[in-house]
Amino acid sequence: MTPPRYRRNQIPVSAIGMTVLLTLAAGGCDREAPSGSEASPSVVDPGERTTEPVATVTPPGPVETVDAGPPVPSTSPRVLVTGATILTDFVRGENGRWEAMALDESTVAVQDGAVEGIYAASNVVMRPNDVVVTGRDRYVMVAPLVVGGGDPLGWLEGGRLVDASLAGIGGVILPPESVDSRGARCVSARTVRKEIPAAELIAMVPGADTGRMTTVSAEGRVLDAFSKVLAERVADGEANIELLANLTRIPAEASGRPELGTIAIGARPTLLVLEANPIENPQAILDAFAMVIDDRAARKAEILVLRQASDRGIGVREQVASERPEVDDPGPLRRWLNTTQGQVFGGAVASVDGGRLDYVAVSGEPRFDRAVGSLRLDPPVGEPNLELDYAGPPESFRIITTPIEDGLAVDLRIVDRPAIDAESPGPSLPPIVDLAVDLDLHRERLMTSVGVHEIDLQELLYGSGPIGLGPRRYRFTPIDPDACPPCFEGFERVWSLEIIDLDSEPVSVAGTATVAFRAGRPSRIQFVTGFDPVWVDEYPQVDRVPLD
Repeated sequence: MTPPRYRRNQIPVSAIGMTVLLTLAAGGCDREAPSGSEASPSVVDPGERTTEPVATVTPPGPVETVDAGPPVPSTSPRVLVTGATILTDFVRGENGRWEAMALDESTVAVQDGAVEGIYAASNVVMRPNDVVVTGRDRYVMVAPLVVGGGDPLGWLEGGRLVDASLAGIGGVILPPESVDSRGARCVSARTVRKEIPAAELIAMVPGADTGRMTTVSAEGRVLDAFSKVLAERVADGEANIELLANLTRIPAEASGRPELGTIAIGARPTLLVLEANPIENPQAILDAFAMVIDDRAARKAEILVLRQASDRGIGVREQVASERPEVDDPGPLRRWLNTTQGQVFGGAVASVDGGRLDYVAVSGEPRFDRAVGSLRLDPPVGEPNLELDYAGPPESFRIITTPIEDGLAVDLRIVDRPAIDAESPGPSLPPIVDLAVDLDLHRERLMTSVGVHEIDLQELLYGSGPIGLGPRRYRFTPIDPDACPPCFEGFERVWSLEIIDLDSEPVSVAGTATVAFRAGRPSRIQFVTGFDPVWVDEYPQVDRVPLD
């Protein structure tokens, strides 16, 4: 999102449509996204400063035909899956055979994450705000609960719990110490806020018998691993209904969470709406027509789009992991991934050597662009503080900025266009290009700062108009890392960052973020854009403990 009321010290060339590397309005700990709110218009010198078939049976008796009743106040609309065959439970009968409890041509209503009722399809009274999923000729069952195999931390990285949800898994059972870890609490908080459609984390009960449960590895694609496990268990002779019981009722009861394992009034499972009968083929679980997660319905088209985005994100992660700044002897490398809704869409890698920082920033589909740059805090007189080469749509270019007495001298070269030389009055520090990179460049002064710390900069703008530089102020206000758990607890330093547009009238906050450092370098940034938050997280490396 482009901050409001930008004016630029313009370099008069045609508009370039590349997304600006930093123009996301954002929120820190429990902050609301700004909407052009006025900032304190302090006037200070530019620069940096610190201020203080087994039989399927139907239960005896007719389906209860209860009217849904009059509307009642609620925090969310009802989700109705209408006219479906509802597989409410999978049980072992008196004869020892596994049976599916099925209600034909019925409607299940979910409100505020709980099953509100199960009705005969012909007797449901719709309410104006109901969200309806057509279930005719389809099957509804509880989304499976599986044991997370391998390293439990692997389930907290790289959007894996999102991938589990997209594979039809309702919950992942992990050791209690993992579920109570900082990373798990962060993922759970983001899930509760409906930021990410992730499978629920469930604590394993000590001593619980997991022999009948289904274990899925954290390695590779969750969808593929789950499909393989299902096929292996069927091939080993496990009856389909028994397998479905071992995916629903059995793990829910063993984990002390029976409300997640059956479809009954007051239960709180994630529901799958399937186009094929899972009793005949358990692999039907992997191809849901819809999922009912808490109080929302995710349809097949949305699920497929998110799966594709996840697959693309794997490619972006691999690209970020393989990138290196174009210097002969790079210093210690740090990498960051940019994500929204748990899906990776870009990232950066940086090498620092004193006051010099070399970096590469990339983004995936649909842009597939790449920026290679070098920043220097205190270059020798007459030498540049930014050299940036951009390759991608709509036009590739190279820009060099050099500090001068009252701002920056700009040398711009756009492919197949005349060279442009200009001056941009204002702060003379290296321009803003990418927030993680910018913070890494100023890391030493930030880490030694006390109280509110401000930096005046110019932002390189090349997204929604002519290429230009706009004056900005970064205002860092330190906050207690434990003040906004769980996603920022345990970090070395945490700040609330206000990005102030000094060119607007009146001076206003263009964006805010929460910024966290560990071991002296930026590790996590959260933006709240007014839609879905955008996160910048440090990429796991050998010498750095991975973040969730």
